[in-house]
Amino acid sequence: MKIIADPETGGLYTIALAIDWGLPQNCQVEGCKEKTFAILNFTDGEIEGRKAIQIAICKKHYEEGIKTGVVKWRFIL
Repeated sequence: MKIIADPETGGLYTIALAIDWGLPQNCQVEGCKEKTFAILNFTDGEIEGRKAIQIAICKKHYEEGIKTGVVKWRFIL
């Protein structure tokens, strides 16, 4: 998994990239409605049964993932 984020601009460029890629402008973690701050980019085979996929997440989930190094959320795809 690769993480695309631009903390220097508060996620502004990440939101533009999310729009360009057809991703939502809100976090895709189930139950979260915060604005997109970062994009998780999973390659083929990293998620069982899925090809490459990109998922938008908010600043809170980005910081939690960076701190713990673990992604354990349910996503709305």
